[in-house]
Amino acid sequence: MGYFLPALSNPTFDLSITTKKLKTMQQLAVRPDNFTLQNVASQRMYIDGQHQNVTIELTDQDKKDIAGVLGGRGYSKTAINRFLNSFPNIGLSAWWLERIMYNTYQGKGRWSYCAGQDYPHELNLIRKDIRNKF
Repeated sequence: MGYFLPALSNPTFDLSITTKKLKTMQQLAVRPDNFTLQNVASQRMYIDGQHQNVTIELTDQDKKDIAGVLGGRGYSKTAINRFLNSFPNIGLSAWWLERIMYNTYQGKGRWSYCAGQDYPHELNLIRKDIRNKF
């Protein structure tokens, strides 16, 4: 069985899971163990103890939020926008997709980056990777 997530930032949509209905992205974000850009790219998510197929469409607001997380100037921003406009239809697999997450905090959802050891260096590596590919 697959799930369809029409828009991540849209606070009022229905997501049918067998007989249960989830009405917000925040309700979905607490269900899987991890909700990352890798889940969007692979269209797979761990829900209710098993892997499920999902179809996720990033809204313009999601793309803007992710671009804000990645930062950068000039050419980097242009490349990031090209990347986000073609995502997830590009078949990209990269280590950093697992680190860009949709989180909920106090009932509000947002995109964030979870750094390993060196936040500025990692973001520079991500922007460089995106510039080289887009």
